[in-house]
Amino acid sequence: EDHDWDHLCIHGEDEFIAFALGLLITQTVRTAITGSVPHMHGLQQNSNKKQIRLLFAFGTACFGSILGIRSLQPVLNKLGEKMKRFTNLLICVSASTMAWSFLFWGKWRFWQATHNKGLIGGGDVMTAQVVMAMIFSLIG
Repeated sequence: EDHDWDHLCIHGEDEFIAFALGLLITQTVRTAITGSVPHMHGLQQNSNKKQIRLLFAFGTACFGSILGIRSLQPVLNKLGEKMKRFTNLLICVSASTMAWSFLFWGKWRFWQATHNKGLIGGGDVMTAQVVMAMIFSLIG
């Protein structure tokens, strides 16, 4: 019973760390791409095609890092339990960073594709968020 509890706690810790680090890394990369600190909430507009492509490329690189770490995982796991946990954590952080990157890329791409007007609602942020959620659910 204690082993199950410990495993559950470790898993929860790793997921929380990955969620938080993924967001921080993505925000740092977005800052590097745009040259300014991006908004956390509200309008996530960016019409600069180069910056949009850079964020997509970063998300794709995160996917590549997941594949790379995963391919090395059997060798790294032989180095002990701490390395096994660290390897799993790296995969989780890479996956979370990829997810955050693609989320923000999707928002930038949505607003760029609609010329900052949205599909319906005349550029209303809440309506745009609902439309984006439906589109992302369909393709993701």
